[in-house]
Amino acid sequence: MKLFIRFVLTKTVITYGLELMLAVFKITQGLVQTIMQTAGLGGATQTVLPQEMINAIESCRLF
Repeated sequence: MKLFIRFVLTKTVITYGLELMLAVFKITQGLVQTIMQTAGLGGATQTVLPQEMINAIESCRLF
């Protein structure tokens, strides 16, 4: 009887383990996404260099 109960528990864990793991990953991904959006890191923003930096880079004449 003890081996049968262990077999049933093992089979249940193997069968539903992937679904449980995917659910945990979805919850974690949702939390991380919410934190990133709240912190302002969720969207890409355009970065503009100041004109002084552009002039300094262009006057390098490295290539």
